Amino acid sequence: METFYPNEIIITFLNHWANYSLYTSNFVVFCGVYLGWILVAFLFYYIYQSHKRWKTFRFILIALFSALMSLFVADLIKTFYPISRPSASLKGIIQIFIPGDRASFPSSHMAFLGGLAFALMWRKRKLGLWFLAAVVLIGLARIAAGIHYPLDILVGLLLGFIVSLVFRRFIKLKYGHRQASSKG
Repeated sequence: METFYPNEIIITFLNHWANYSLYTSNFVVFCGVYLGWILVAFLFYYIYQSHKRWKTFRFILIALFSALMSLFVADLIKTFYPISRPSASLKGIIQIFIPGDRASFPSSHMAFLGGLAFALMWRKRKLGLWFLAAVVLIGLARIAAGIHYPLDILVGLLLGFIVSLVFRRFIKLKYGHRQASSKG
């Protein structure tokens, strides 16, 4: 009798669903590869349509920097603690698209996009929640594609949350006091 762990059960179910038809495979590729780029491109449109462009640009720039720091930490963890992709270590998992590297833990995509979504949420809650919903969809697609375990996705999101929270505290400490003293 085989023993299954939640990580393996979830990835097996989603991967078999993703390989069910050409439509589901294409949906997984769209969400797992292109949706993240669309989200980042949307931020430039968001800046462009804003009435306060400079203030919005600064806010988006800070969110992107927080996301880049999350990506850096995730890649650092991958360097010292590499875990092979599910398609390489589990039988029956078919990789739908080819990732950029061989290690899967934690998900760099989730760290970057999660850090971006949480950083946006600290300032613009509704925008951040929409981004977070799209990021969860991207994470599920990357599990279904056979390139990440669910734990990779969760840890990547957690990493993005923590880094964006630390970055938020740093920005408040560094610039919050200056703004308060310039008013009076």
